[in-house]
Amino acid sequence: MNKKNSIYLAIPDVAFIERAALLGKEWAGLSKAAKLFYFHLKAMYNGHNNGMILLPFVRLKNCKGLSSKDTCIRAARELEQKGWVDKKRIRGLHNGANVYTLTFRHESAK
Repeated sequence: MNKKNSIYLAIPDVAFIERAALLGKEWAGLSKAAKLFYFHLKAMYNGHNNGMILLPFVRLKNCKGLSSKDTCIRAARELEQKGWVDKKRIRGLHNGANVYTLTFRHESAK
């Protein structure tokens, strides 16, 4: 198996978000696209890769509600502004990729 595909082996089958977070006013204040984007980020989190979560827009192009790159950008920006994630930009071959960190500010368990 090549290195490129091996990063997806460590991703669990289930993404947990606390019920209290889902019922909170912070979650209710997010747009549908931001909620979907957060679910996808949380699904990429394996318990050890926080701060190194890569979620390329190409991976979301077939996801209803996130198929547009502009929608993904707006959703990521909204999550960052409301404190759900931190984002940093890594420059690379094709303008780089965004790397995300889940802040867990609205969830008590880490």
